[in-house]
Amino acid sequence: MSAGPLTGTTIVEAVSADCPLALRLAASFAGRIAADLGAIVIKLEPPEGDPIRGLPPFDKGGRSTLFAFLNAGKRSVLDTPDIAARVTGATNAVLRDGARDTPNGDPVDVVLSMIGERETGPQTEFTILALGGLLDIVGDPARQPLRLGGHQLAYSAGLAAYTGLVSGLLRHPERETVRISLLEVAVWINWKSVANVTAMGKLSTRAGRAAEWSVVRCKDGYLALVHQPADWAALRQLCSDARLDDPRFADPPARAKNAAALADIVEAAVGRLTRAELQTRAMALRMPLGAVWEIKDLLEDPQVTSRNFLMLAAAGDSRMLMPRLPVLWNGDAFSPGAVPMEAAV
Repeated sequence: MSAGPLTGTTIVEAVSADCPLALRLAASFAGRIAADLGAIVIKLEPPEGDPIRGLPPFDKGGRSTLFAFLNAGKRSVLDTPDIAARVTGATNAVLRDGARDTPNGDPVDVVLSMIGERETGPQTEFTILALGGLLDIVGDPARQPLRLGGHQLAYSAGLAAYTGLVSGLLRHPERETVRISLLEVAVWINWKSVANVTAMGKLSTRAGRAAEWSVVRCKDGYLALVHQPADWAALRQLCSDARLDDPRFADPPARAKNAAALADIVEAAVGRLTRAELQTRAMALRMPLGAVWEIKDLLEDPQVTSRNFLMLAAAGDSRMLMPRLPVLWNGDAFSPGAVPMEAAV
């Protein structure tokens, strides 16, 4: 395997004791990507350990597999004033939150915050999802808003932090300060809503069952019902239901107006079929239907397996499958999860 593009680069993760979980996850994810690509990543941990060590899921030995994934290949050192000053003074970049002191030396300084430099009161990933408008486009309007699964916003902020980090390294030897706001990342993810308001004066909001494209239940899960006007004949053929000849579905505007009724008919028609059967039939009809796969389905996906995307990794005394960085560099696949985090010193 060839050396990674960040080989020879040292990066320090240094967040404050009171750093919000979302920013802690974002910094860890950015550092994980850097470690995957060859950087030496040093994680400053308090004596009691990173709080992520206490987050599920856990392996059979009670260790956090989330922590193992986010910190594979990194080095952990005790977060004391003298050690922190020494490592941050001899590094190329620092990942930190705004409550942490500015690092010494001339590193790229990547600063993560919840809403920007003017923080006003405590925020969580959930409240930022609301402030960024993402909660308004997820779920059914008849129910309470649903948060995105997992920590998608935090990890998106981690991607932004990593991008800023590498961009700052390209400016070397100039000192560069990169600021990442979780709120701005949320708005960035929700860019279509912003564009709709500015271009059409219309706010995108969750439509639930009445959405033009909806998710319907089938025999063993769910299917995303995505169709364009040109797909209407194929959808009718897939469903083989005479109710689709109803004038309520005669043209795109009529179908959009009666989207909930259309979803009910399609769900009744495909409910007897499995996701795999529906995908096969949809592909034969050249329809863009998307099955909602589970993790166990992805483990057998031909593309995932052919690229060796999932690999066995060490986590304490356990071995588990983990996704590696989805990048091939000069034909080589970097295998981040294969190297466990070094013990604290």
